[in-house]
Amino acid sequence: MIPELSEIQREIEGFEERINEIRKKREEALKQYTHRESYRDVFSINDELQVKAVKRMLSDIGIESDLTKPSHVVDLLGKDVAVEVTSDSDKITTKSDSLTQVSRFIQTERKAEKVILVANTHKRLALEQRTGKDDFSPEAKDFLESLKVCCMSAFSLYSLWKKVQEKHIPPDKARSLIFDCRGELRL
Repeated sequence: MIPELSEIQREIEGFEERINEIRKKREEALKQYTHRESYRDVFSINDELQVKAVKRMLSDIGIESDLTKPSHVVDLLGKDVAVEVTSDSDKITTKSDSLTQVSRFIQTERKAEKVILVANTHKRLALEQRTGKDDFSPEAKDFLESLKVCCMSAFSLYSLWKKVQEKHIPPDKARSLIFDCRGELRL
């Protein structure tokens, strides 16, 4: 036997155990980071990623829904909510496809669901450049208000979600803001 060899071996095994623990903690932290980072997708120009981010944000404030099939009129549907998610290089106008889809859903499929339109407007601009720009034309706002639809920009949804995350607004209050809204919800 070589002196102190077994002690060194135990020390190496202890290091390996700690390395494995650190790897597990790192992997968990990476998962959490990836999950949190995916909320940025609310501003994505990729429709699928944007819809999933909107779904998560709404869920975090107490509005549950499921993804619909690609051919469905709206993108998310829950027992008390229907959500259309769209992106536009400018503001939403009465010529926007999303208004046609919302209107069609209300006319053909709506039971008692609250209809929500989330629009990633001015999508080619950096977020700071979107400040102060109209997200919906006056005619589009009037039309959506007449249908009792809550419409909001992706930035307004993000702002509301962030207030809930930072505990400035309780989730039930944020949910009520959306469900009580007729027309544009702007934060």
